[in-house]
Amino acid sequence: MSRIQSRIQSRLQLRALFLAACALAPYPAARAQQAAPSAPAQPAPAPAPSTDSVSWVPQGLSTLALHAGSHTDFTFDRSMLMMAGTLGNVDEATRKVIARLNGIAVHLYHFPAPEEYSPATIASIREQYEALGWKHFTTTKKETALNGQPASHTDVWLNMHGINIAGAAILLTGPTTVNLIAIQGDLSTLDLLHLRGHFGIPQFPDDALPH
Repeated sequence: MSRIQSRIQSRLQLRALFLAACALAPYPAARAQQAAPSAPAQPAPAPAPSTDSVSWVPQGLSTLALHAGSHTDFTFDRSMLMMAGTLGNVDEATRKVIARLNGIAVHLYHFPAPEEYSPATIASIREQYEALGWKHFTTTKKETALNGQPASHTDVWLNMHGINIAGAAILLTGPTTVNLIAIQGDLSTLDLLHLRGHFGIPQFPDDALPH
């Protein structure tokens, strides 16, 4: 075999060994990562509303909505409250109280006939505020002239931070109505009394709350 043929044969052998090594070698890490499909990112679950917020409602209101002939839910945010404070029928003392509010939510349920909502549902709502540790300061009743049963019932719960009120809930139940008003702000008990008659808040008695 000539010297030239020997060189060509050696080069062919080296090339064959190189190709065999490439076939056995693993893919580079970067290429392997590209080949593996990445799992789609899952959206983070929405946080549950805080019980200190007017957006939180006790369980049971949705049940009332199923049986109510009509119901209305609306919320006053801070900007809407500031606008309400500029109305001419709001006195200066109440206007200052409104300026310390962060929000008010109102839930109104009307039933076509008496006793069409479950007393157990109302009891459950009361128990939830009790479980939160909110102070139950007042319950007022008015008797009917016909059967002596309570025609209306008003409960007031306060979420106390020290001597101030961070939130309040007012539950009014009548023969054909259930209303819940939730309030959030930085208030005193005297401030809450100033809000009576506004935003659906009833005229509960002055001695219902500590001064």
